[in-house]
Amino acid sequence: MSYPSDLSDKQWAKIERFFGRPDPRGARSKYPKRWVVEAILYRLRKGCRWRALPHDLPPWDTVYDHWRRWQKRGVWQEAVAVLGTRWREVALGRGRRAPRHAILDSQSVKTAAEGEERGLHGGKKVKGRSRHVAIDSQGTLLAVHVRTANKADGAEAGAVMVQACERHRIYSDFQRD
Repeated sequence: MSYPSDLSDKQWAKIERFFGRPDPRGARSKYPKRWVVEAILYRLRKGCRWRALPHDLPPWDTVYDHWRRWQKRGVWQEAVAVLGTRWREVALGRGRRAPRHAILDSQSVKTAAEGEERGLHGGKKVKGRSRHVAIDSQGTLLAVHVRTANKADGAEAGAVMVQACERHRIYSDFQRD
C-alpha cells in the first residue's frame, strides 16, 4: 500500500546515503532502509504512536530502533544540514553555501508531569519546555535547541546561534562583523 508520506525514487536517491551505513552489530537488515525511513515519515506525518504504525510497514519496534540509533548518531541533523545547503546552491542559484541571515524564534509548551526535565516560564505561565529555532531567510531549518521553559529566551538565543554557526560553518562570518 502507498501512503502520502512515501518517497519517490528521486527523493530516496537524494537521501539514501545518509541511511546506508551497515548495522554496526553486523546483522543483516530484514527490511530495506527505504521502508524504515518511509515508516518514520508516516509516523511524523500522522502523529501516531510507534505501536500504531500500519501492519504493512515494518514492525514498530524495528522502525523505532532505527530511528533511535539514527537520532543518536546525528543522521537526521546531518541530512537536514546537507539538504538545506544543497537547496540554497541549486534552487536559489547562489554560489554561497552558508546562509547569510538567521531568524530566531522560541515557543514554550506544556509537558506532562511525568515527562522529561521541565521548568516554569514565568512570563508565559507555562510549565514545560521551550523550543528555540533558527531558520534562514528562505525558511530552511538551521538549528533547534530544546531546554526547560524556565531558561531565559535571550540566554538560549546564543546557544541556538552557536549551534547554527557550527553546523553550517558560518561562525567565521560572524567573527568578521
